Amino acid sequence: DVAKRAEVEALRGAAVEAIGGYDLVINNAGVAVAGPIGQVPQADWEWIVGVNLWGPIHGCEVFVPGLRAQGRGHVLNVASMAGLMNLQEMGPYNVTKAGVIALSETLYGELHGTGVTVSALCPSFFPTNIMKSGKAHDPRAASVAAKLMEKSPYTADDIARIALDASERGALYILPHGEGRAMWRAKRVLPEAFQGALTRGAK
Repeated sequence: DVAKRAEVEALRGAAVEAIGGYDLVINNAGVAVAGPIGQVPQADWEWIVGVNLWGPIHGCEVFVPGLRAQGRGHVLNVASMAGLMNLQEMGPYNVTKAGVIALSETLYGELHGTGVTVSALCPSFFPTNIMKSGKAHDPRAASVAAKLMEKSPYTADDIARIALDASERGALYILPHGEGRAMWRAKRVLPEAFQGALTRGAK
C-alpha cells in the first residue's frame, strides 16, 4: 500500500535484498475518483490523495536518497494530462495528478547535477484497469472515460515503451498523445481562453 510509508520502506529493503540496489524508480500506482466538488465524500478524497499523491511522495522520499548517493538513476512519476487540463467533475483526480507534476518539477531542480533525472508521464486516455476500482459520483464521467479509453490508438505497453525511452533521454515532461501536447501548448499560450473552451466543450 503506497499510501503507507512503512510499506514503501519495506519495498525498498526488499529491492536491495533481492537485486542489490536499484537504478529506476517508477511511481505508478493510481486510482480514480470523479464527481462535483462538494459532492465527493471526504473519505474518497483521502483515499485518492493517499494513493495518487502520498504514494509518489513516499516513493521519492524513500528511494531518491539511494539514487543520489550512487550518483545515477531515474525517477518516473506517472501523472496524467488531467494534472495539466483540469476537466470539471474530476477534481480529486486532477488535484492529485497536478501535485505529482509539481513534485516532479521540484525534484528535477533539486537533483540537477547529481546524475539523477526525473520525468513526469502525462498520458491522456488509453486502456487500463483504473476504472474497475474507481469511485464515480457522476455515472456520466465514468461512461465518457471508458469510451475514450476504448478509442485510444495506444495500449498500456505502448505508453510504457514511450515512457521508458523518454526517461532514458532524461525528459522532464512525457506527453505521449499528440492531442495532449497540442492542448498543453494552447493552454500555456492562452490559459484563460483555453480553460473557457475546455469548459464549454465538456458541457
